[in-house]
Amino acid sequence: MRILLIGYGRMGRLVESLSGEYGFEVAGHVDLHNAAHPSGWPAADVAIDFSTSDAVPSNVRALAERRTNVVIGTTGWRAAEPVVAPASLWFPRVVGLAAGSLTPDSTVKALRDRGLSFETSLEGGAPALFIMVAGDDGPELRAGFHNLGVLTRYNRSVLYALAVHDLGSRIQALLPAAD
Repeated sequence: MRILLIGYGRMGRLVESLSGEYGFEVAGHVDLHNAAHPSGWPAADVAIDFSTSDAVPSNVRALAERRTNVVIGTTGWRAAEPVVAPASLWFPRVVGLAAGSLTPDSTVKALRDRGLSFETSLEGGAPALFIMVAGDDGPELRAGFHNLGVLTRYNRSVLYALAVHDLGSRIQALLPAAD
């Protein structure tokens, strides 16, 4: 399989360095020097976009015109911040909490002021949202943060984002500790 790397920073270089071990061929890469000229991009079976979130829409359009499959790896991720935190209600009946947003539409302080209890090191003004999903034993409550919005930017489902987060957490727990 031939891969086109869009964005040739740390992740693009890492994928290129590992591609041969997994039977992939890097057809080329797109960076600031050739990004504006998609007609000159090398042909590939799939493109992996590690550019910037602002560049993704035009990259996807250009790749769609070429009928090239694309994996979006651009995130806006904040490595030091959480995705979600388990939550509970302080009061049995809370006014002003509504689940359903895909992006943080409130703040840590505002959620706490409305009766949502959760642990986070984020400051009160940090973006946050209230999440309620059906669990095996009834509703599960969580507080979501900026990185949840990153996960739902292109895959518009809170359940998808929670599954990605939970899977990632389980995989991370199995990895050996960093030296």
